[in-house]
Amino acid sequence: MKLIVTENIYRFLNSVKPKGNEIERCGLLLGKKEEDYFVDEVYEVRNVKSSTSEFELDAAEALKIFEHAESVSKEVVGVWHTHPFWKAYPSAKDVSGMKIFPGVWVIVSREEIRAFVLEGEIREVEIVIA
Repeated sequence: MKLIVTENIYRFLNSVKPKGNEIERCGLLLGKKEEDYFVDEVYEVRNVKSSTSEFELDAAEALKIFEHAESVSKEVVGVWHTHPFWKAYPSAKDVSGMKIFPGVWVIVSREEIRAFVLEGEIREVEIVIA
C-alpha cells in the first residue's frame, strides 16, 4: 500500500512544516482509494482547538469539503496535520482519531512528512510523488 500524491500536493505538505511556536494545522485529503491511496486535492481546515498539541477539524468547513468530494466523484481518503513539537508519528490522540476516521493520516513535523494507517496496528505507508 502506498500514498500517491501529485507534486503540488507534496509541495503544499512541505510548505506547512512547522517553523516555530504555532498551533497544529490540519486538513483533508481527497482522491480515491484502491489498493493504494491516490490524492489529487488537499484542503486546510481550521483547527478549532487552537492548540500546539492537538487538533479538531472545524465541522462546517469539513462538511463543505465532503460535499465537494461527493460532487466531483471523489472520496475523502485521509487527514493531514502538523506536529509542531513532536516527531512525525501518531500520538495516542491521533490513534484515537484514526479509529474514528479510518484512512491515511499524514503527519508533518519540522523535519519530515510521513503517512500512516491503522490496521490493527499502526503501519507506515510509503509516500510516492507521481
